[in-house]
Amino acid sequence: DEQMEHLIMNQACLLGRIEETTPLWDAVYYAHYDLVYDLLEFDVDVDWERPSDGSTPLYLAAQEGHVSVVAFLVLNRNADVEKAANGGWSPLYIASQNGHLDVVKLLVLESNANVETTDEDGWTPLIVAASEGHLDVVKFLVSEGNANVAVEANDGLTPLLTAQENENEDIAEFLSKLNSSSRRRKSLIPRICN
Repeated sequence: DEQMEHLIMNQACLLGRIEETTPLWDAVYYAHYDLVYDLLEFDVDVDWERPSDGSTPLYLAAQEGHVSVVAFLVLNRNADVEKAANGGWSPLYIASQNGHLDVVKLLVLESNANVETTDEDGWTPLIVAASEGHLDVVKFLVSEGNANVAVEANDGLTPLLTAQENENEDIAEFLSKLNSSSRRRKSLIPRICN
């Protein structure tokens, strides 16, 4: 019924203002998918930023690994895949940090999210995935996303160095092999060209 819907929406909007959220943000956070889709039938701002941290509904869905919500927000509502929360963390960055491979795949393959985007410290999704020990995400970002394995953050850290620092041996081994084969190819070019 329309009156009930109006009351619910107004109540949710009032509560949202008190808590610095919106009904859509809350529905995404609590994984109420049906409510997310219903709310998106209204003229809601899919790129609304939470005042306290700059997070958007898409960022939150990526953070929590809600791939169906990410897909709907990006593919059906054109949510901004590059809109970063405070600290420069994009939806791809936070999904990589949390190891949500399906979300990472969707953002890269379906939405062309920038795999080289950096946070305020110069960390890329690849660096944070290597740091957190998410080998499947690291492999995907390198193989499908063509992420730069030699990228350096502001402090000089690379994906390989962060993997080693955090004792993520499988990732360090994977990245070491990539780095050594890349150096071999580069050293052959001058010999072939001369």
